[in-house]
Amino acid sequence: MLGTNELKDAYAQDIVSILSIIENKYIKIITTRKSQFSNTTPQLTLISPPPIDISKEYAQKRYGNIWDKVKELANWIKQLANKYNCSYILTSDLETWPDWVHLDEVSHKLLASKVSALIDTESETLR
Repeated sequence: MLGTNELKDAYAQDIVSILSIIENKYIKIITTRKSQFSNTTPQLTLISPPPIDISKEYAQKRYGNIWDKVKELANWIKQLANKYNCSYILTSDLETWPDWVHLDEVSHKLLASKVSALIDTESETLR
């Protein structure tokens, strides 16, 4: 789940800069580096940032008015996943609570279920 911290007001990053970091410092390196144990590259899963409720004080102090950036970042991350043949998990249905930035217990479990289902699906594909 890359990109949430980069959206903080303190970093003053635009979407293009954030996407460049994600693509050049993570995706390109991970998807092209072969394993030391086999002649294969890892399968990478990109997870979009969860929604942030900027109407709450904790989130407002750190993220300001970024809701449009969060939605835009999620769409671009999905496009990067397609470009690099990565799996993708959307998190727009997850809840952030109690600070409205971090996932609550229920959402952690839901995200774990999504990751588990993806692993099961990809494992079936490899058989």
